[in-house]
Amino acid sequence: MDHGHRWGHEIGEEKGRGSEMEMKEGHMVKKGGRVVTGSPAELDLGALRGRWMAALGFLTKEKPQQRVSPSSPTTESTLPLTYFDLPYLLRAPPELLFFYTIPNIEITQFMNSVVPQIKHSLSQTLNHYYPLAGNLIWSQQSNQPIIRCSHGDFVKLTVAQTNADFNHLSGYHSRDPKHLQKLVLHLTDSTSLNMKSDSNGFPVFALRVILFPSFGITLGTSIHHCALRLHLSMVSMI
Repeated sequence: MDHGHRWGHEIGEEKGRGSEMEMKEGHMVKKGGRVVTGSPAELDLGALRGRWMAALGFLTKEKPQQRVSPSSPTTESTLPLTYFDLPYLLRAPPELLFFYTIPNIEITQFMNSVVPQIKHSLSQTLNHYYPLAGNLIWSQQSNQPIIRCSHGDFVKLTVAQTNADFNHLSGYHSRDPKHLQKLVLHLTDSTSLNMKSDSNGFPVFALRVILFPSFGITLGTSIHHCALRLHLSMVSMI
């Protein structure tokens, strides 16, 4: 995506963010960061409006779920987890959210241009990082969990449209994490399931793309720790 402004953060960072704000000369200032201009009353009303609009706006129009496979067929293979992966096996998959400002974007451009480009890029990427289309599995016959890669593997992609407040959700202020979580396609949490009871295993990567008409889009990713070190590799892939 070569147009628009992009930034991202891991969902969950919003908790406790209020403690990072302080008053200075009649303005609310993020400690060590950018100044948010306006009087306290204006800021309070703006934040209240943003929360209200964000809550009302989550009436999304979601398209049928799509499957994106590697651009070239993959061979049957397994990727054993290492000793360093095991501590992350039972942790909930981290979720990362990217905001892209694309002024005046509408549904036609989104569906006919943006979504096909994302699908093509993802398919090409999976050709090199094909375990991301695999499944985390721990079979009855194995003492070690693995990522199983098979022909026909895919990544789940959902596409949706919302009238939520893009500027509020992407702004430099405290937001309700529950609103941000609605922008991500959640993976099955292996912490609450017995992997040996499901022969199909669990997907390790999922992607959700949401259109905010006239404002931009979000890319919400969920990826298991065992498949990729999020902070080292994810940003460069996106």
